[in-house]
Amino acid sequence: MKIPLDAILRVLDANDIPYSMEGMAIAVEHTAAIDLQVENSLCYFVGDDPDPIVGIKSSIIICKPGLRLKDRGGNAYIYTEYPQLAFYYASSLFAEKPEPRIDPHAIVDNNARLGQRVSIGAFCVIEECTIGNDVSVESGVRIHKGTIVGDNVRILSNTVIGAEGVAWVQDGRKNTKVPCAQTGIVIIEENVFLGSNLTIARGAFFNKPTVIGNGSMISHGTMIGHGVVVGARNHFANNVAIAGSVSTGENCFFGSGAVVRPHIKIPNNTIIGAGAVVVNDFEQEGLVLAGNPARPIPKKQEGVSGVPAPF
Repeated sequence: MKIPLDAILRVLDANDIPYSMEGMAIAVEHTAAIDLQVENSLCYFVGDDPDPIVGIKSSIIICKPGLRLKDRGGNAYIYTEYPQLAFYYASSLFAEKPEPRIDPHAIVDNNARLGQRVSIGAFCVIEECTIGNDVSVESGVRIHKGTIVGDNVRILSNTVIGAEGVAWVQDGRKNTKVPCAQTGIVIIEENVFLGSNLTIARGAFFNKPTVIGNGSMISHGTMIGHGVVVGARNHFANNVAIAGSVSTGENCFFGSGAVVRPHIKIPNNTIIGAGAVVVNDFEQEGLVLAGNPARPIPKKQEGVSGVPAPF
């Protein structure tokens, strides 16, 4: 499917991206990284030297103002101070959007409440839960009883939401572990992305649910313990492990393989480096934590490697 230039411009207008444009009103079929052989694609360029894009043909190039080429190569050029941001917004036009349907191989409880435009993939098990509008659930996902999923949520394959956590005390008289029944739920707020192969344990108690905050993105392989409260707009890279009863502030970033011990409180705007092990509370907002055990390190003025900079 080809995406016309005017559709891309409408997306930029809707998201208040200022721009100017020149070139042909073309349509393109792909998104692409900058390469001399690119054709028929949408791409973005943040450099000042036009040489890397001189071979691109029949494409829509989003770039900074002031970059001009003598030979436009049949391209359209969108000039903006925010090329990457504009490209990311426009890339949504190229995303595959599953049709709202329940695969015949999925098992959906008769008492599950599904919103409008919900897609349930093959071999999913959906227990008695509530799912909002515009939710995509890929194959092999299990959503346990009582879970609440907000609007505009994506859940990738083989993720489990509402698994039973492990909490126990030792009865020294009998040398046995005595488990605590896990009676809480999971709440997934709106605009959340959940990657593949995640496990999110339900709250241990009815009044202490596990919560994934609005706009958060959790990458593949991450484990979230019982009663964890993730603040709004957090990002978890691959294979993060969050133990029970942790709470995080807003706009936190967790690098790949980061580990947080139980009951830790993470302030707003904290960055936790890859492989860091957080064993203490921190009160100051905006820290960068690294190492084992994790300690604050200086924050570079130009940003932190691997962490998307705000626009």
